[in-house]
Amino acid sequence: MLVEFFAAHFRGDDAYKLFIIGDGPEKENLERQIVRLGVGAQVRLLGRIEHQFLPPYYHACDLFTTASLSEMNSISMLEAMASGLYVIQRLDIYNKNQITPGENGNVFNTAEELAALLREEAALTPEQRALRRQKVTAFTQRYGEKEFIRAVLNVYERAMAEYKAKMKIKAKAKSKGVR
Repeated sequence: MLVEFFAAHFRGDDAYKLFIIGDGPEKENLERQIVRLGVGAQVRLLGRIEHQFLPPYYHACDLFTTASLSEMNSISMLEAMASGLYVIQRLDIYNKNQITPGENGNVFNTAEELAALLREEAALTPEQRALRRQKVTAFTQRYGEKEFIRAVLNVYERAMAEYKAKMKIKAKAKSKGVR
């Protein structure tokens, strides 16, 4: 999705680059997509990078962008914020509380929204970028180990409560002879 959205608005504009860190079964499909969309000069698949070597990559970037809807309390996103990176995240109900728009990041749903947020970053002066990084870093310092654990536990507690409620409804229906 990120490659597609990026290509739709920034193909051929060398001021914009997209670096993707990670490896997995979709690598070949991504390589083909990058070539098909004509963004090979702008989009780079960096592959797997050992955790201890990630900080310089975060510091070399202007933003951290993710379209993942499968990571609960994304560790990579939290690490990026701890490095001062403003996060542009696809709207994800499970991670929405990690982003406070305008403070440590923003959310997008469409290619147009993503493009607008990327252009907003590009329009910042170096002083504004530095201030934004300081603001993001300060934001992350409000959340430590205890707050992270509490957030994860809240997700599990909600899931268990929802499951118990569903089981109660099923048991009630079963006792009435309803299937």
